[in-house]
Amino acid sequence: MGLDLRWTAHDRATLDELLDPRDHLNRALARQPPTAYPQLRGIDPYADTDVSPSTQLIAEIRHLRDAQSDPEVSMHLNRLLSIAEAALCCTGSYLHFVGD
Repeated sequence: MGLDLRWTAHDRATLDELLDPRDHLNRALARQPPTAYPQLRGIDPYADTDVSPSTQLIAEIRHLRDAQSDPEVSMHLNRLLSIAEAALCCTGSYLHFVGD
């Protein structure tokens, strides 16, 4: 199982979610240099991690998406990018990644 994502408002209401049963995010990161994508690599694949949306995170997701050759992985990362961009515009919200 991969890292599922919940975009959560300051009152803990779920605004959107993205399931990752095929582990697209972790598989995409595994094919990249170990020092690349520090914010994405800071997400614990085995525990829950809350991340504040940032322009750096969005840039990492965009760059990782653009480096993919598998269209299914690219589509998943594009959806992740859309949620992260929306979250950046919603003050007080955060991205809650649910690990295994």
